Amino acid sequence: MPITSALPLEFQAHDRPVGALAKDYPDGHVVRAHCHRRAQLMYASVGILEVRTDTSFWVIPPQRALWIPANVTHEVRMRGKVEMRTIYVDVERCAMTAPDTPVVIRVSALLRELILRAMTLPADWSPHGKDALVIALLLEEVEWKSDSPLHLQVPRDARLRKIFDTYLSTPADTRSLQDWAVEVGASSRTLERRFMTEFGLPFREWRQHMRLLGALPLLGAGRPITQVALEVGYDTPSAFSTMFRRFMGVTPSEYLTRARGPD
Repeated sequence: MPITSALPLEFQAHDRPVGALAKDYPDGHVVRAHCHRRAQLMYASVGILEVRTDTSFWVIPPQRALWIPANVTHEVRMRGKVEMRTIYVDVERCAMTAPDTPVVIRVSALLRELILRAMTLPADWSPHGKDALVIALLLEEVEWKSDSPLHLQVPRDARLRKIFDTYLSTPADTRSLQDWAVEVGASSRTLERRFMTEFGLPFREWRQHMRLLGALPLLGAGRPITQVALEVGYDTPSAFSTMFRRFMGVTPSEYLTRARGPD
């Protein structure tokens, strides 16, 4: 039986230390909070993943993957039609030195092709032949370099959590910190201190970051840059492009060009 037809739980205790699962999801589908006995390299070759744990939130476009260590509870929301291609890894049996917290991974052209190739391997791939070389090279190609613009902490403070949840659903919300202070029942000075404590950012810069994360699924869906700028709260495309380049290192148009194919 091919690995790609298996359910995730079926090969958590499989004889091979690495398994692969290909599964497609419709826009908006949510995989509720769960965890795995194996570590997971979560990659969407098409579409965008929103992944949330109790403490963190990530937006993962096709140029990136997310490493989820074993037994880390997480929830996944699909933005756009998603073609998820997941690698499950028994870290100890692979003798890997891997982080024990989630990390965003850059997906090179080679890593992308190796992930897709792994989807075609049989469940009992040979540990001595070409299949084993594919798996070994795939694991070797993973680089543990965090991509922080795609990640934000989930706030512990209930007042900040309300603001956070609002910007997740409505990144164009225009309320000022003073407006939010009235909304959540705290002084603006108290809220600013909490933002610095929990995020290391002042409110206005944190809001820009949230708008960036809100823009990625819209760009991935093919929306015009001008429309995306307005939908995430910017008056002009140039202001949006300046913010986008600051966080992502490329302009929105450059990002879209790269998104059409592997890096």
